[in-house]
Amino acid sequence: MLSLSLLEWIGAIGGAAGALLLAFNNRWSGYGFVLFLVSNAAWMTYGVKTNTLEMVTMQIVCTGTSLLGVWRWLVMPRLSRSRQYRDDLAMLPVQQLICATRSMQPCANGEGHGR
Repeated sequence: MLSLSLLEWIGAIGGAAGALLLAFNNRWSGYGFVLFLVSNAAWMTYGVKTNTLEMVTMQIVCTGTSLLGVWRWLVMPRLSRSRQYRDDLAMLPVQQLICATRSMQPCANGEGHGR
């Protein structure tokens, strides 16, 4: 079992490190929310062990915001890149050529291109 002191340290260091990562506002910042989740788990366990309902309630809310941060900073960008990659693969080179030159589209007056 984890001691209360160890839980306090994990919660404090996890929260401070998560805040620091977010403050950098770079490509690693989203992982600050993962550290917040570690901190939330430690503080929630601490609250349960010490029968502190207020601490547990606060950490449930903070866990929700941390999960939202993980979704927005880590999951959504990857889904977006995955969709773009899939869309790029669906476009065959022939289709790219046709769309780029627009030579195969009918003219506005209904006539063909020099045919």
